[in-house]
Amino acid sequence: MLKIARNITEPKQAEAALRESEQRFRSIFEQAAVGIAIALPDGRLSQVNQKFTDIIGYTSLEIQVLNFQDITHPDDLTVELEYIRQCLAGESSTYSMEKRYIRKDGSIVWVNLTSSRVFSGAGEPQYAIAVVEDISDRKLAEQKLRETTFLYQRILDAIPDLILCKASESKIIYANKAFRDYYGMTMEQLQGIIDAPRVNPEYTQQYVKDDAYVFNTGETLSIEEPVVRYDRIERLFSTVKSAIRDTNGQVVQTVGVSRDITEQKLAEESLRASERRYSTLARISPVGIFRTDTKGQYLYVNERWCEIAGLTPSEVLTQNWSPAIHPADREWIIAQWYQMATENQRSSHEYQVRRSDGVTTWVLGQVAAETEDNGEVTGFVGTITDITKLKQTEQQLQKLNKELVKSNRELAQFADVVSQNLQQLLRNLNSFTQLLAQKFHGYCLDTEAYQYLDLIVNAATLGQQQIHDLLVYYRVGTSRREFEPTGCNSVLRLVLTNLQSALASSGAIVTYDSLPTVMADGVQLIQLFQNLINNALKFRRPEVPPKIHISVEHQDNEWLFGVHDNGIGIKRQDYKRIFQIFQLLHSEHKYSGTGAGLAICKKIVERHGGEIWVESRVGIGATFYFTIPEMQ
Repeated sequence: MLKIARNITEPKQAEAALRESEQRFRSIFEQAAVGIAIALPDGRLSQVNQKFTDIIGYTSLEIQVLNFQDITHPDDLTVELEYIRQCLAGESSTYSMEKRYIRKDGSIVWVNLTSSRVFSGAGEPQYAIAVVEDISDRKLAEQKLRETTFLYQRILDAIPDLILCKASESKIIYANKAFRDYYGMTMEQLQGIIDAPRVNPEYTQQYVKDDAYVFNTGETLSIEEPVVRYDRIERLFSTVKSAIRDTNGQVVQTVGVSRDITEQKLAEESLRASERRYSTLARISPVGIFRTDTKGQYLYVNERWCEIAGLTPSEVLTQNWSPAIHPADREWIIAQWYQMATENQRSSHEYQVRRSDGVTTWVLGQVAAETEDNGEVTGFVGTITDITKLKQTEQQLQKLNKELVKSNRELAQFADVVSQNLQQLLRNLNSFTQLLAQKFHGYCLDTEAYQYLDLIVNAATLGQQQIHDLLVYYRVGTSRREFEPTGCNSVLRLVLTNLQSALASSGAIVTYDSLPTVMADGVQLIQLFQNLINNALKFRRPEVPPKIHISVEHQDNEWLFGVHDNGIGIKRQDYKRIFQIFQLLHSEHKYSGTGAGLAICKKIVERHGGEIWVESRVGIGATFYFTIPEMQ
């Protein structure tokens, strides 16, 4: 009886223990924080817990008709099937992977899957237990981190400065695009090295020292350092090296930002050299140089300015410019200054400066406004030149000019009186000689005596003409008639009218180009053309009708006139002599005249600011050239 009771009690206890174990498993299965699923060998999910249904969004009943492949993302299925094949082949009993499930609503959920296979005693697969952890939040965070990292990478690569991150012992862990391009190396080539192999070892040693200083002290270091480019060209960079700390405040990396300052340094050196040059020029300049603000406060003066003003630099820089101006000029100079300041003009004026010792100095002041790009006046720069001696010379010259004008006036009056008296004496001599010849005609005078009387008359007549020509020559230079626009065509037509009789009697042919209008003394221009044409008529070849042509040509800023003839010509050695007054190349019996005509022409041309000369071939003809400035 007791034995029967024991046989009954033991199975009952075993059943109770089994039920308790199942309840415990069920409780753990349902309340687990991770998804748990049991999959049959054909892939159907025979049992899942609540967390699994929450993860994939299907109910338990809906899941019972699903295969694990139905909810697995296609891109992950091939990998998982390979894992399953390995388990079924006995190569492994478990596998883990990150995969994606397709939820009922079509959304994607990332999970971390660990799957274990359960086999029967005969080695047949019975089912698989899958433990699934939702890692979507982690994956989202990783995606955001990748996007942020990519964005930062793009930003760093867009920066033209060289950026380099290093770990301990100066090992490179990151370099931006500008750095990679400068070194001509990829990120893979740079990672883990200290420096490019072509760099001067001394430079590399200094880089390591600088990195170690930042790593050990955590301080920021600003330096200028040479960097060798991929083509071995060395350039100068300004680098700022800083420490990167972890959450505990420990330095874990260094970052260096480097900017190429080669051109900047060259420009700075060029600027310093330029400043030295200009400083030297300003120091040795014979003119005073100054600079002021818009209110006239001195900002700079050179040594010469101080010498002219009789002030020291310290005295000058504490005052305005206006007190240095002489009271007689101060008011109008200030007015000019303010006009220049408002209208952004330049000015150049002569005025007096009163030195601190009371000495007055005449200066030529030249000032220009300094402006911004928008035209706003920010100050003034200028120079002053001591013109005291020049002013004194001008005053002396003005005095001499007044005396010269007075002397010339008196000389002109004297010349008029003398010429009138001389001409009257010569006229009297001429008249009385003729009366003498008439009175004693047929009496005591022989032929030789009459020849002497003729010589006296001719000499007196020539003397009168020479006195007349001398006055004309003198008056050319003292004429007070102002120049005015004068048409040369009209002048020439008037000259040809005056010479009509002489032209007709000689059979001369006169042609001329279309002549310009010039600024001239019309009376003297008539005299010039008339003398030159008369000269051509006088010195013509026997039995050859004169041909005269007046040409004109524009050259630079003047007109070149030419009076061409076919006369007897002039020897080269006489080219200059003929322009001297009263110089006759031929006997007065053969060619009449005093020899003053060409000298008068020369003086007229020079008064008009031109030149006159002759070119000739004996027996062929001559050309008299002269220039007159074009009319402005």
